[in-house]
Formats: sequence, C-alpha cells, structure tokens
Amino acid sequence: MVDAARSWWGRLPSAVQATLPVWVASRIAVIVLSLAASRALSGRPLAELPGLRTLWDRWDVGLFTKVARFGYASPEYTDRTEVDFPGFPLAMRLAHLFVPDWTFAGMAVSFVAGAAAMAAIWQMQMDDQTWVDDATADRTAPTTRHRTAVRDQTDIRDRTAVAGRGSLPDTRDTTPALAGAPGGWAASDGWGAPDRRGADFAVIAVVLFPYAVFLCAAYSEAIFLGFATTSWLAARRQRWWLAGLLGAGAASTRVTGIPFCLALAVQYVVSRRRAGLPVFAPAGLALALPPLPVLAFVSYLRVRTGHWDAYTQAMRDGWQRWVDWPWEGWRTSWRSAFDASQSSAFTWFWRGEVAAVVVGVVVTVALLRSARFGEATFVGGATLLMSCSNYYASGIRTMLVAFPTYLLLGRVVTRRPWVRSVYIWLSAPVMVAFVIAFTQGQWVD
Repeated sequence: MVDAARSWWGRLPSAVQATLPVWVASRIAVIVLSLAASRALSGRPLAELPGLRTLWDRWDVGLFTKVARFGYASPEYTDRTEVDFPGFPLAMRLAHLFVPDWTFAGMAVSFVAGAAAMAAIWQMQMDDQTWVDDATADRTAPTTRHRTAVRDQTDIRDRTAVAGRGSLPDTRDTTPALAGAPGGWAASDGWGAPDRRGADFAVIAVVLFPYAVFLCAAYSEAIFLGFATTSWLAARRQRWWLAGLLGAGAASTRVTGIPFCLALAVQYVVSRRRAGLPVFAPAGLALALPPLPVLAFVSYLRVRTGHWDAYTQAMRDGWQRWVDWPWEGWRTSWRSAFDASQSSAFTWFWRGEVAAVVVGVVVTVALLRSARFGEATFVGGATLLMSCSNYYASGIRTMLVAFPTYLLLGRVVTRRPWVRSVYIWLSAPVMVAFVIAFTQGQWVD
C-alpha cells in the first residue's frame, strides 16, 4: 500500500509534488483557524456554536448557491445575481453530484482549482529560472533561446567527451525541479538545478495573501485563478489552443476574464514577434475561444431578461454601482476610507480598495519595465476595470487573482531574500484576521 502510494506520488508532475503539500496544509490550517476562532470568540454553550458549514456560508456564497440551484432571474429569489458569471455556479452544480452540501461543494471546487493554480504558478516561476520567456534576460524569443541553449550544451558535452574528460551530467528530467520544464534543461547558476526559492515563495505569497480567505470559501476567485494560471502556462509553452480553451474557462468565471482575454492576445503577438514568426497564423484562431463565454453569457441574459445590458442594470440596481471616471471612484473611496462615523470593518474595506488600485498601478509599471507586456496588460486592464466605477469594490479580490504579482514577488525574492520575511510577517497576521472576520460574518470585501 505504501509502495503503491509512493509510486503514484512519484508519477505526479514536479510542480504538483512541490505545491500540493503546502496547499493542503494551508487549507487545513484555515479550516482549523475558523473553528478555533468560533469557539474562542463565543460565550455560548458548545451545542449552540455554529458548525463548519455555517461558518463558511457567508455573503456571496449564498448568491452563487442560488444561481447553481435555480439559475438566473429565477422566481425562487429576488437577488440580482446577473453580476455573477456562470462558470463557478456550473462547477458547483457539477461538484454537487459528489458533495451533497452546496457550500462544501463550492469549497471543493475552490480546493481543486486552487491546487492547479499553485502548481501552475510554481512551474511558471521555475521556468523563469530556465529558458522560458525570460524577458528580463534579453529580447530573444523563448523558443529560440531554448533551442540555442540545448544546442550549446550538446556542443559542450560533445567537445568534452572528445577531449577525454568524460561528459557533463545530463540534466534532462533527472530532478523534480526540472520535470515539466521545456526540454528539462537547467539554467540558473551554471548547469545545476534552478533556484527553487522564488517558486516556493510565489506559492507562499498566494496562501498568505491578506485576502486569501476567498481562495478557501465558495467564491469564484480560486476557479478563475486555476483557469487563468494554467492558460498562461500553456501560452508560455506556445500551446495556444490549450491556452485558449483554458482562457475561456477563466472568462466564464469572473468579469476579470475580460482583461485576461486581452492579455492573452498581447502575449500571443509579443511571443510570435520575438520568435520571428508570423502573427497571422492558424494558432491565432485560438484567441477567439476566451471571449466566447462572455458573449454567450450576455446573450443568455438577453434572452432571460430582455436586456442586453442586464449585467450593468443588475450592478446598478443591486449594488448602486455604475461606470464612472477613475478619479470619481477614487474621490468617493478615499473619503469613505477616512470616515470615522462608519463601522471599522467598512473603514478598512475602503482603505483596502484604495490600496488595491495603488498596488495594481505599481505592479503594472514594474511589469512594463520588465518588458512583460502580456502580464502588464492583464494587471493593468484589471486595475482599470475595477477603478472605472463610481466607487471601488471587489478590487482587493481582483488583486488576489492577479497572478503576475506573485511571479514578480518570486523574482524579487531570488535577488533580495529579505523580502520573503517582510512579506510573511506583514501578510500572515492580516490573513489570519480576515479568515476570522469572514467566518464570523464580518464584512471583508
């Protein structure tokens, strides 16, 4: 039994082996924290304390459950759920076939999708240590650099063998860190294994993000992150049809999928031009896949409600939000962030929203300076989307799924290791506080 388990584990991709234990442990820790906080903060008898389901059935969880059970514009409820994209409710409905409770079904979806996202983020960061899409190293196409590296190492190995000095060790697929990287060639410091510190920290940065509670709850953030990161990894590998298909999955889950569609197109053009390949090619047709779920959703709402603008109407009627100039949203949010007359939970919510926009702008500029134009398009587009409103909302969760931020942090840590400690000591306590707040029914975002 043990040997079979070890054999099964050994066949898993290295990215899964590196990240799944961390992801599982973090989910267990969050669940235990929610239960411990419930018992520590309540003076009621033990029999009257809320169970795990009640703790995690908060805020938008109920809205997603209603869509999963009854669909949109249903007479079963009056909430304006047209603002919730259908990808996550559909996944909840599928998971419900195996998990009877709706809340736990949604959490199961978040768990599986989050595990895929952690593996993809880890692998992308490891690829940054090898020969894939290292835009900061030079402006040569990734595939060209990889072919050149393989050819150069082969030449060195051949010359060394001829000289009678033996041969260099073959690093292809021999270490867990390299399995899954294109060609399996190491290229960090000499020909040894790449430095894993950046990849490991990129995953830690996700699980300790201040608002990472939404990756455990039955919210759409985890499934978006799972689709988006795996799509981006496929795009980096020039597997555009797979990238387009996974990108369609991302676009079906959140409005953030719209800037992601644009980012994929930019990544395609940039990678093709750097490789010296024609932009107009059959692979480019894959870019038509990601927008399809958005168009299908809008068309479906038109049939159900009779309005093409059902999404914006629901946002206005249900949340009093509408499209506005970014500075108008900034003015409203900034004023609310320092309004001492409102509850402290909402005061910090507004401050978090303002900070999210600032972080989005800073990360976008940093990505542009690194010539990572596709990633900059995604983060910048998402930042613009969340700021073009009469007030800022859900921007914090937008930054939660802005995966290029974690890749950027991973690269920074490889050069400045002290950043790791600073991030952990600042983010972890806030993440713990928000897990407790969310599961106790306090407004977080």
